[in-house]
Amino acid sequence: MTDELDARVRALEAERARPDPGEGPTVEELMQRLIGTLAALWTTRPDKEKQ
Repeated sequence: MTDELDARVRALEAERARPDPGEGPTVEELMQRLIGTLAALWTTRPDKEKQ
């Protein structure tokens, strides 16, 4: 059990030591992109229409 705990602690310390990737998009921006993508998919005509 101690070995597993030590391994987990080392993994968490390694994760904490990684540099931050920088500022990413906010949740609001991600939601706006998602809504825009879904709207575009909804209004795009299919490639093949049934005849």
